[in-house]
Amino acid sequence: MNKKYTLLSGFSLLLFVFALPSLSLAQAFKRGSFVLSVTEGSTQSTYATGDISPNPSAESPGNQLSETGQRDPLIIEYGISNRWGIGSSWGNDIYSVNPNTFYGFSNSGTNVKAKTSEYTIDGSFHFLVTRRADFALVASAGTFSVAMKGGNSDYSYSYNSNGALVRMGVRTRYYFWRRLGVTSMGTLFSGSASPKGVNDVTVGKTTATHIKGSSVEFGLCYRIFR
Repeated sequence: MNKKYTLLSGFSLLLFVFALPSLSLAQAFKRGSFVLSVTEGSTQSTYATGDISPNPSAESPGNQLSETGQRDPLIIEYGISNRWGIGSSWGNDIYSVNPNTFYGFSNSGTNVKAKTSEYTIDGSFHFLVTRRADFALVASAGTFSVAMKGGNSDYSYSYNSNGALVRMGVRTRYYFWRRLGVTSMGTLFSGSASPKGVNDVTVGKTTATHIKGSSVEFGLCYRIFR
C-alpha cells in the first residue's frame, strides 16, 4: 500500500478514536457552519497527452507516464443541513514533464513545469460528526486548465489548454480549539484539457492533456461560523 494512504488511514483512525467520547455533545459540523480550509499535498498521477488534429500522424506527440505533482488547494464549505454541505475549491498542481515526450518540443534537454488550475463546485455528505471531529464524503466537478510558459531571449514556448475535472474522496477534520483545527483529504480525480480555441499557444497546438490519479493533502481548517 502506498505510504501516503497508510498515513492518511492511520490519521483518520486516530481522529475517530479521539472523537468517540464526545458523540453525544455539540456537533463539529451542522447547518449554518461555514468552514475555510487551506491544505498542501501531493498527487500520484497518470500524465498523458494525445493528438487532436483532424489527421494525426504516427509521429505526433503523445505519451503516458506516471508523474508526481505538488498540490495546494483552498476550500470553502457551507452547511445546508446537519449532514450535507456545499462549497467551492480552488487549486493548483505542478508537474515536471519532458516537453519532447509529451508536447513535441525541446527545452535544451531539461524538463518544464506544467501547472494545472482547477475550480470546482463541491458537495459533501458528513457521515460522522462529533463535538470535535467531522468525516465526510466529497464529490466535485468544475473547470480545469493546463499551462506551460518559459524560454529565453532566443526561444520561448507557451502552452494553454482548458477543459473539465471531476474529483471524489474522503475528508476529515479535527478541531483542537473552538474554531481552529486540522484537516486531511484523500481523493481520486480525472481531468482533461484541450488547446483548441485558446489564445497564446505556440507549442502543442493540437495536443490535449489528460491527467488522472490520486491525491493526499493535509492542512488547517477554520470555522468562521460555528
